[in-house]
Amino acid sequence: MSRHKDQSVVLTLGETRVRVRVQDIKGGVVRLGFDAPRDVAIHREEVQQNVDAGVDYLRCEFEPRGDYVECVRCGTKILHGTDSEPKALRRRCSGVTT
Repeated sequence: MSRHKDQSVVLTLGETRVRVRVQDIKGGVVRLGFDAPRDVAIHREEVQQNVDAGVDYLRCEFEPRGDYVECVRCGTKILHGTDSEPKALRRRCSGVTT
């Protein structure tokens, strides 16, 4: 099966349907959008492997480091004063050291 930008596939799992849409394709990178019920978890494969291995997916636990903060579990760094800082500070922790 192949899809182009703005085309979708639908997965039916019992009574549950998940629509996967190709939102964008740039330089070999495909950006996907998902339409699924709230109780359906959607993860990248490497994140799902961590979930299956029992990694605790809590919010990142940030500590100050001068002009940025860093998650003590996954190593994510966020500069102070960036537009993405408030959203990033609420991100789920990957639990994987970067």
